[in-house]
Amino acid sequence: MDRKIPKEVLRKERNIKFIKLGAVILASVIAIAVVISLLRESINLKNIQLSTVDTGTIEVSVSASGKVVPAFEETIITPIESRIVEVYKKAGDSVDVGTPLVKLDLQSIETDYRKMLDELQMR
Repeated sequence: MDRKIPKEVLRKERNIKFIKLGAVILASVIAIAVVISLLRESINLKNIQLSTVDTGTIEVSVSASGKVVPAFEETIITPIESRIVEVYKKAGDSVDVGTPLVKLDLQSIETDYRKMLDELQMR
């Protein structure tokens, strides 16, 4: 009839099964690790440049040609025709209400004003 298989043979067969299973698992883990490492973005160490940094101010001068224009411009309109004799304030100066900015030549307008008054009085 059937003979009993010795324990030593059973143990060897079991150990061989464990070794085969372990080899398959190890091969699977290695394959997964290789695939992950190939799919991962990486930087080559040869492309990295390391150096020390000094702290301080950076001074840069740029030469360029062009025209400097203000962001906005205020136009002062007078109701009379006259010439500017003197400028009291420059662009960018701060002023208060009522502070004179320019001195106007009013001689010609005063002459015209007197002439009109004379014409009015003659009527």
